[in-house]
Amino acid sequence: MTKLRSFSVLIPDCGSYTALKVLRCLGQVPQVTTHLLITGKRSPLARFSRYCGPCHYHRDLDEQGYIEVIKSLSESFGIDIVLPATPKSMELISRNRETILKVTSVPPIPEYELLKMAGDKWSFHCFAEEQGFPVVPTVLVANRKNIVADSSELASIEYPALLKPTNQMSGEGILRINSPSDFYRAVEQRGTIETGNRYILQSYIPGVDFSLGVVCKGGKILAYALQKALFGPDNDFGYQKVMEFVHDERVIEIGKRLVSAMKWDGIAFIDFRLDQRNNTIKLLEMNGSLLFNFLIREQPAKVILVGNRVKFVFE
Repeated sequence: MTKLRSFSVLIPDCGSYTALKVLRCLGQVPQVTTHLLITGKRSPLARFSRYCGPCHYHRDLDEQGYIEVIKSLSESFGIDIVLPATPKSMELISRNRETILKVTSVPPIPEYELLKMAGDKWSFHCFAEEQGFPVVPTVLVANRKNIVADSSELASIEYPALLKPTNQMSGEGILRINSPSDFYRAVEQRGTIETGNRYILQSYIPGVDFSLGVVCKGGKILAYALQKALFGPDNDFGYQKVMEFVHDERVIEIGKRLVSAMKWDGIAFIDFRLDQRNNTIKLLEMNGSLLFNFLIREQPAKVILVGNRVKFVFE
């Protein structure tokens, strides 16, 4: 058996809980040394993990200072790759990729503008609709606390509908809306629409969720896994807790066309909905970093064997 060489990783955003998950994942490989860049005022949870390697403390960094520290650490400790753990850090690394590549490696990450577009539900919907993908009827209803949709736009949506912040993941901030008047009542409620966020109103599609995880290079899928939700999450809008890995050629074909149209590099999680009314597939949204959360859950799944099918339940 070939012996693996030692390998060093720098996690530049270890203040997040996601970074702890990444650290635990990397800790399963003895040859990997994980360095943590700590920039917050408090020590993150990852600092106290048994898998924690060298920690590097730097305070009050602007973006340029942050990148310079990453470069300096990479040169001083022979870092093999800088591995961001959060969407915000991925965007920062993407903006400064060419500078970082002069001293170390980064994982495949899309160009910043593309990553930003994919992470905004309204921008992504507009792109997908322009490209002819099967999308769900959607309108932009609020922009930084201001209502931008008129009565005709609200009437164009089939109800019930879902009010969604455009920049949140895992079902956060989603509210069920049963009519245009219900929307206005929700807006009047304090805190329903947060200042600084954009919101869309999207028709609710009765059916089943599919999520396609992909690894891409130059707009081509190198590897993928397709999962089907078996039971809805507690709030009906969050991540899948009980799933089955399946194969559906319709979903995979749309996924191939999408990443090709975007010339996507790296990972992505693409969400679909099977409309039970007419058995058609609808494209919902895309997350350029959510796959990390799926692959590196800190607790293992319960594996259930039903007939010849394997199902996973995440606690």
